[in-house]
Amino acid sequence: MPVLLARMVRFHLEAGMASATLNGRTTRENLEHLKLREIDVEGFIDFSEQEYSHLQALALQVLAVEAELQRMCKRGGRSKVRGQE
Repeated sequence: MPVLLARMVRFHLEAGMASATLNGRTTRENLEHLKLREIDVEGFIDFSEQEYSHLQALALQVLAVEAELQRMCKRGGRSKVRGQE
């Protein structure tokens, strides 16, 4: 079950990354009709890029957790502590 939860979290993060990427690409076109100042549009684009970076870092961490959970399941659920093997 923990492996499935980790996978679900990873999929959720990947969806968020895809959304942040799309937002960054289409922001100018979508906000053009609102006549916003360029600095406001740039601020939103910067925010989207930062959000993507944060999600990407989280996704990498979840991948590591998912891989370790899979290894634990293959070993019968026991995690070895470094130095106590």
